[in-house]
Amino acid sequence: MELSFKKALSLKILFSIILIVFLLLFSFKLVMLFTSFTPPQQSWLNYFSGNDVPDGYERLEVLHMQDVKQVLDVVDYLFYILLVILVYFFSKKEYRDFRFLRKLAIIKIVGGGLFFLFSILFFDFLFTWFHKIFFPQGNWQFPAGSLLIATFPLDFFVNISRNIFIVFFFIPIIFILACFIKKKCKGYK
Repeated sequence: MELSFKKALSLKILFSIILIVFLLLFSFKLVMLFTSFTPPQQSWLNYFSGNDVPDGYERLEVLHMQDVKQVLDVVDYLFYILLVILVYFFSKKEYRDFRFLRKLAIIKIVGGGLFFLFSILFFDFLFTWFHKIFFPQGNWQFPAGSLLIATFPLDFFVNISRNIFIVFFFIPIIFILACFIKKKCKGYK
């Protein structure tokens, strides 16, 4: 069955959005997998995986981290749902078109680079905006001397964010190189 041009374009746009969100989540998961955490940070990561709440934190800090756990659970579900959708898309021949994927990768490199630059210049603004969206109840601001701020200082988030965007930026470069090598080695046109 032949799709109309408008429907095919809409599906490619949807595919592009899904792929970009998936790659951002994938970048997050890779960075979290290969990051060294302090023992207090690791105790919270263990809590996110089902262990008990770490000791010594104030009630409001624990409530915020419970909210963080809920957001991370949604991120996990979304990651796997998008993975299944992408497997479906890649099972269709029109989404394995190297020219389309190469153009998408170039767009992602430029967009990712601009977002990375924006995040470096305006990190505080993005950090606040992120928290207002995902934690609208406002339980994410703590005094500078709080144990949670000592456990997860602003530098932690700056470094994690930088690493996520570096990985996010380089994934399409690796993809473009792989496509180039495959074309050269296998004679694809």
